[in-house]
Amino acid sequence: TGCRSDETVSFDLNVQPLPVLPGQLQAPQGNDICVDEQGNLFAPFEIGYDIGATDGQEYRYDWTPDNVDADGDGFEDPIFEITNLGATTTFSLTVIRINDEANDMPNCSNNVDPVTQDNYSVTFTPVFPLQGITVNIAEPASSFPDGYTVTLMPTLTNTTFVVEDYQYQIDDGPFQNSNVFFNVTPGRHTARIVNIAECDEAVTTFDIIDYPRFFTPNNDGFNDFWNITSIDSQQEAKIYIFDRYGKLLKQLSPQSLGWDGTFNGSNMPSTDYWFSVEYLDDDTNTTVEFRANFTLKR
Repeated sequence: TGCRSDETVSFDLNVQPLPVLPGQLQAPQGNDICVDEQGNLFAPFEIGYDIGATDGQEYRYDWTPDNVDADGDGFEDPIFEITNLGATTTFSLTVIRINDEANDMPNCSNNVDPVTQDNYSVTFTPVFPLQGITVNIAEPASSFPDGYTVTLMPTLTNTTFVVEDYQYQIDDGPFQNSNVFFNVTPGRHTARIVNIAECDEAVTTFDIIDYPRFFTPNNDGFNDFWNITSIDSQQEAKIYIFDRYGKLLKQLSPQSLGWDGTFNGSNMPSTDYWFSVEYLDDDTNTTVEFRANFTLKR
């Protein structure tokens, strides 16, 4: 202890470079992957590199989640074939180079890209098929509305709805990132939703039925009759008017003059009344019912 020697000692230092992949893990079409309802990929793909095939050295590959051992050598395959994604999954890889232990050379492992300093990992998110569209139509607050507010909601399975994952369109307007549309006019419309991965789209039609919010049957020639003229092309449409207790007061057609605010020849009081209208959906050839209310003012 405390002694010093000027004798020179020589030794060999062998530096083994870390095993490095030629690139990051990635899919050919991006990280949002189109799948069917069971999570099976429409276009399976592979990630990873068999670097031993190019430099002739021996490697092991430690995948998370575990990869298969297709050749039965007891080790995971270097290439990971992705055929199913039931949920968002992160795939990560550690590469191990097997060195010559007889020469006291330990194995070298690495899971970091030396250039980017990012882990050898990639996350894929499955994009499940669209099952349809739910259309929500909000009633205008004004008695003289400029238009309606329409919200489009995709019908999904196996996934949580995130509005930013889709684009939305009504009729021939531009696609937008928001699923809410303002000032939509009455009439028949076509709604379309596509996901950002462009896997598929859903299309549906919907009707906005415009109706008078009030009428004033005072025989002054203005608003004396209540009717729904926006569906007057529906020859078979039927309109039913009820009081607040559900009593049927009038049945009429859109082609008629309308309701004059009477029942059995007597004037009905100023209050709110309810109606239902039944009409034929031309696309599905089924009867559709719409309900709302209006006000009689005297």
